[in-house]
Amino acid sequence: MNPLIVQQKLLESNVAIFSPREFQRIFSTSPLAVSKFIGRYTQKKFFLKLKNGLYCLASIKPSVFVVANKIYQPSYISLESALSFYNIIPEKTYSITSISSKATRSFMAMDQDFSYNKIKKKLFTGYCLIEKNNEKFLIAEPEKALMDYLYYLSRKKTELNDRLDVSHLIKKKIRQWQKLFNDSQIDNLVSKLYDDARAN
Repeated sequence: MNPLIVQQKLLESNVAIFSPREFQRIFSTSPLAVSKFIGRYTQKKFFLKLKNGLYCLASIKPSVFVVANKIYQPSYISLESALSFYNIIPEKTYSITSISSKATRSFMAMDQDFSYNKIKKKLFTGYCLIEKNNEKFLIAEPEKALMDYLYYLSRKKTELNDRLDVSHLIKKKIRQWQKLFNDSQIDNLVSKLYDDARAN
């Protein structure tokens, strides 16, 4: 297989991140040939290893949000990363933060930290598929990102960002999420946020 033809075929197939099995399906070749080719061209830095069994083209890296969705599933972008994306907090975050219904985990890929926080299955909702720069990724809706953040804040697993801006969020949606979370500590945090916003 010619690596440049492989690159072209991956791009034409719209495959930014692939496993050896997906590679085998696309190129209709044997598992052994796939293993050797991926191993050889990962060493040559043509491919980039994201984690065991997941690779991408080193020259055309997918966005960190796309990578986050793929390397630990099911998951969606939330917490500080989503709050930053929606300008609810002003600063960018070093770690790409996600919510998962599976165990809490963290990974390093592309010199980037990816963290996943477990949440109850009934709360694993409120996310949407967004397309940006011809890439698609799952991310919490703004109000749900805030509620996920307050959930972990109430459990002392993160610290309050004093520059949270909730002015453009929809209160009706927040109230709906409060009912689902059904947590007095979160209710108190929501009240405090809006009291502080009115005071300012």
